[in-house]
Amino acid sequence: MGGTFIDYVSLRPGQPIRVFKALNQPTALADAILAGLHEVAPDGIDAVVHGTTAATNAIIERKGVRVALVTTAGFADVIEIGRQDRPNLYSLEGTRPPPLVSREMRFEAPERVAATGEVTEALTDDAIADLVRAVAAASPRAVAICLLFSYLAPEHERRLAEAFSEAGCYQTTSTEVMPEHREYERMSTTVANAYVSPLLGEYLDTVSRGLAATFGVHRFEVMQSNGGVLRASEAAKQGVRLLLSGPAGGVAGAFELARRHGVDRIISFDMGGTSTDVALCDSGIPMTTERDVAGVPIRLPMVDIETVGAGGGSIARVDSGGALRVGPESAGADPGPACFGHGTLPTVTDAQAVCGLLDVESFLGGALRVDLDRARGAIAALAATMGGDAEAAAEGVLRVANITIEHAIRRISIERGFDPRDFALVAFGGAGPLHACAVAEGLGIRNVMVPAFPGVMSALGMARADAARDFSQSVLGRADGRDAAWTTLEERAYEALPGGTIQRTVDCRYRGQGYELEIEYDAPEKLEERFHAAHLRRFGFEDREREIEIVTARVRTRQSRNVPFPDGAGSEAPSLPPRSTRVRWEGRWWDAPILPRTELIEGDTVDGPALVVQADSATLVAPDWRARTAADRTLVMERAR
Repeated sequence: MGGTFIDYVSLRPGQPIRVFKALNQPTALADAILAGLHEVAPDGIDAVVHGTTAATNAIIERKGVRVALVTTAGFADVIEIGRQDRPNLYSLEGTRPPPLVSREMRFEAPERVAATGEVTEALTDDAIADLVRAVAAASPRAVAICLLFSYLAPEHERRLAEAFSEAGCYQTTSTEVMPEHREYERMSTTVANAYVSPLLGEYLDTVSRGLAATFGVHRFEVMQSNGGVLRASEAAKQGVRLLLSGPAGGVAGAFELARRHGVDRIISFDMGGTSTDVALCDSGIPMTTERDVAGVPIRLPMVDIETVGAGGGSIARVDSGGALRVGPESAGADPGPACFGHGTLPTVTDAQAVCGLLDVESFLGGALRVDLDRARGAIAALAATMGGDAEAAAEGVLRVANITIEHAIRRISIERGFDPRDFALVAFGGAGPLHACAVAEGLGIRNVMVPAFPGVMSALGMARADAARDFSQSVLGRADGRDAAWTTLEERAYEALPGGTIQRTVDCRYRGQGYELEIEYDAPEKLEERFHAAHLRRFGFEDREREIEIVTARVRTRQSRNVPFPDGAGSEAPSLPPRSTRVRWEGRWWDAPILPRTELIEGDTVDGPALVVQADSATLVAPDWRARTAADRTLVMERAR
């Protein structure tokens, strides 16, 4: 479920894949999901995997629940002070987003744990009772408990959590969410979990009850940010782990598709209705433990994805300096782009329509009629402020969106020491294949892959995702405690996923550094060499004379669900008569045939310009590009010259 569309994929052994795509209904999310499931799976359902942007949107829009923070006396303002960094270095009046918990909702516990894990001030029963009364008087919906150095001695947090639970308060502790060092990031992540989890819990419970009552489905799982699925009942308590729920599935699906074609170095390019997500996969799915979501630092394992506000619904405007801007504001599903019939503001989708990139007959399988006149009117109004014509303005909107996407890809490639020309671009999402050739040309990429069902690739990736859980424990300065940490983490992993495969990693750094790199820890004797190599690749230098210290121990457990990747054959769409259109590319109009994707078979080639259409998306084969249909119906596009 994205900000504009809901994407469905139904997989049944021995049957063609079924796909369905519908506009989101922000005021009735659960009802919208159930209605779409009737369309895509009329023969019944055994299990459902769900990806949602609900957690991300709650933080971005600041529409979470009222949260109280309980922390160690003297540290209530850590959540607001942060790291005192300056995102806008040259801004004389820089502002930061307000924290998720206001000052009057922060409460201090008279307790203290030292950096060694020693309790220097015990937390008394009377103090706990006083805190429960004070917090209850503030009427929070959820309580976040984050005490100093609690990852070394969690007993105080556990006692507070038990007391608040007995008082009927939803509570979450940092030792459950992120038992690691760095009090600011730990506090921020814990507060974020309390901020979104009650909302997600209600939402997932509503969907779960609807699935059970309507379809008899009791196996309901949710995609996590780490690329694995989690039972919905657990996800309801760990809402912060769902911040990249949908996009993570897209990266997993794109990488698996590329591997089936013998390619293991790709850049995934997922352009949807609200935003674009890109990730660089160098022989594996990239992971990170640090991310900022709308000014809120989140420190949890997640797929390393760069997101920009350049989607089909991104609104185009002229700023106060006369420059054309696209996004990050989006028209979403309601009112949506002007060409959908309700919106009035010009969007990227409207620019696509004016440039001839949307086929009226095939858009969403004909379920949504594209209003070309309305799109042209919205773009013409934008053009009037720029002093040009609608066609030039529309092409300008697409160009600005493409440049925004190119900048995002440069951040995950060139800025990290990778040359994007060494990678294939896997384009998907409803709008990605329309922009793929232009983005590839801007980056010098010569190979582009478009999946058989690009508009629902994230849903397909989620359907195949393994069950996964991540556990961590800071061991900084505790060399004698590492073995105990590994034992505890692996016990938790086996309990969560019996029979799952275990992977050990560690966060390492040169002594004195303030940042770490995650290194595989299957063979401790290889740790130093792996860290030096990773540091050289990431930062451009290494220092073999400096001591390496382990900061955090991590365990990841995965359990394969053995869902096969579909071969690209799907439920056939009705054939359309041969047609042609005119598309705008680099300042001129080109005659282009409209080719139904379902009629392309293995070995077919298409010389650009051409528009390949299907119900869930469309692909522009640009001039000087050639597309070849592979055995699994993937379109492999290359520069013809």
